[in-house]
Amino acid sequence: MEVFEFLTVLTLFIGVPWIVFYNVRRIKEARYKAQSGTGEGLRMSELQALIEVAVEDAIEPLQRRIEELEQASEIGLLDAASPALDLDLDAEDPEAVPARRTRARA
Repeated sequence: MEVFEFLTVLTLFIGVPWIVFYNVRRIKEARYKAQSGTGEGLRMSELQALIEVAVEDAIEPLQRRIEELEQASEIGLLDAASPALDLDLDAEDPEAVPARRTRARA
């Protein structure tokens, strides 16, 4: 047998199966990582938990303000004509919407 024939047989019986099994193993590992959630992505439950925390954090100051206004209304500190209690503002009418306070930039 010549050297060329020997290398061809060696490649066919050792090299090709090794390449096939190596790639199959690599694909199975990638599929396992994708299914197990160990990758970069989030699971649906993790995403929902993050959204719930963000919503709770965003709502907390509003709930505190509502409680303050309710307490002030109960003890009579708020006037009925107060803009804090005016819920009938037309958002389309720019004159009816109170001016927004802005900070001066330094």
